[in-house]
Amino acid sequence: MIEAYRASGSIKATARLLQVSVNTVRRVLRGKDERKQPIAGQPPRPSKLDSFRAVIPRLVLEDKLTVVLVLEEIRALGYTGSHSILREYVRTFRPEPKVKVTTVVEHPPGAEGQVACMIT
Repeated sequence: MIEAYRASGSIKATARLLQVSVNTVRRVLRGKDERKQPIAGQPPRPSKLDSFRAVIPRLVLEDKLTVVLVLEEIRALGYTGSHSILREYVRTFRPEPKVKVTTVVEHPPGAEGQVACMIT
């Protein structure tokens, strides 16, 4: 972002070029951008799911349990994490749901008709 600012010469042009807010460009240029940047080569932090990763695929794929039911099962085993962490993990290996095929009913012209009748 700083290089783009040096090339364009203005905050507004930099914001347009990078498609970000003018305030974002200002914050970065002032050195107050406090967003956490991952450190290269840093090992990932341990997850609360790590000790349950062997059980979860069996519950989802073999027992066909939903994420809510899996959460109940692993909470009984001592899991203290959240539903969202579990849901994101299950998404990585659960197969996509099959799309239900609808039957198209076609009738030749004049074979069927519909009449609305009002009796007064």
